[in-house]
Amino acid sequence: MREIERVIFEAHPLADRDGAVDFDELLEIRATRFREARAREEDALASLSERIGTELEKQTLIDTLKKHIVEKTKLVAGYTTDRSRLVAKGSEVRVTRLGALTAAAEKVRGYLRLFIAQEQSLLALGDEVENFRKHQAPETLRRTQEKYKPSGLKPDAWANFLLDYKGEVGSSLTEYLARSRENAKAWRGTPPLPATDLSVALIADLPAPPGTGTLGQKAAVRRVLVEIWAVRGPKTDVSRAADQQLGVALNRQEGRTSRLLAPIGK
Repeated sequence: MREIERVIFEAHPLADRDGAVDFDELLEIRATRFREARAREEDALASLSERIGTELEKQTLIDTLKKHIVEKTKLVAGYTTDRSRLVAKGSEVRVTRLGALTAAAEKVRGYLRLFIAQEQSLLALGDEVENFRKHQAPETLRRTQEKYKPSGLKPDAWANFLLDYKGEVGSSLTEYLARSRENAKAWRGTPPLPATDLSVALIADLPAPPGTGTLGQKAAVRRVLVEIWAVRGPKTDVSRAADQQLGVALNRQEGRTSRLLAPIGK
């Protein structure tokens, strides 16, 4: 093999050897670029194969997840039926109202979880951007300089190779973060004052929604949900007197809230 390599090397004219003194050096000069390109393509192919495998695995879980959904739905329906059997005679109206209020409070909690998760994700993304700019990008540039040192580029020319995000990602993150916090604050509401007079409704009666469209109805329902969350939220310490006061207020709100929720539910 060495003899074959020597013959091939000597078959090249002296001007075509690019300064190489033997076959191995000439092969390194001519083949390095293509070897690196092949390595990059292999990495890309391996990444694509892994993604395909992940998607195929997800497809195999679809039937199992559908069965779990059916089982959980039946379980919830059974619990609802059992709860309805525990209702004392004459309290059906209050139980129905409790169910509506529970659904409304869960809706508020769902929006809160959504916006809080969005806020935390945006904060983590901002940290990732800062880490990339301060550490990863300079380190990548340093390794690139070391790897391609024979290129002879000057330091000011290497500065143009510093990786960065395209566009103003900082302003986008700030805008979305402010919007997420504003939405979370709106759905969280404000804690009511401690109840002092049980004859006064804790949640005041709502005025009729403006117009006949669903926009005003949604706004009114949102106000009800926010006030309910402020009183019934898991992080609010509500006294027993406040709970009793809430019950008085909810009695007044039963008919109007049902009329507001009905068209939106459709």
